[in-house]
Amino acid sequence: MFKAMRRKDRELPREAANEILNSGKYGVLSVVGEDGYPYGVPLHYVLIDGDAHFHSAAEGGHKTERFANKPKASFTVVETKNGIKARSAIVLGTIESLPDMRVAVLERLVEKFVPKFAWKPAKSGISTAQDAIIAYQLKTEQVTAKFIDRPKKQK
Repeated sequence: MFKAMRRKDRELPREAANEILNSGKYGVLSVVGEDGYPYGVPLHYVLIDGDAHFHSAAEGGHKTERFANKPKASFTVVETKNGIKARSAIVLGTIESLPDMRVAVLERLVEKFVPKFAWKPAKSGISTAQDAIIAYQLKTEQVTAKFIDRPKKQK
């Protein structure tokens, strides 16, 4: 169903993909709307049971309208220190709305992005914030990872 990676010499094992996804803070979620145009949106995410979870405003918007029409998506996380050497992971899957996961997703986002000493006050706002969001899961169907290094010098 999914194409094999063309540059096998740059392919990383699944364990490396998991490392990239676990340590990443932001990714780009790409979806296609009913108009056929792709749309990539950067977002914060957390992994829960190996799948990316994120949220959106409850009133919806550009990306959530696209989820409703075509729930297939690609999610890319890039890890780099100097812009030349990099590792990336790409997850392909289907987006699902998970109303019962709003609190869990918000709690995990607080734990990932807020310093530990501020967790208590940040988490105290979750009961109010949960009504203003929709939680989503990108159900993983395929994960690939690769590395990019400096180009080899021409002789």
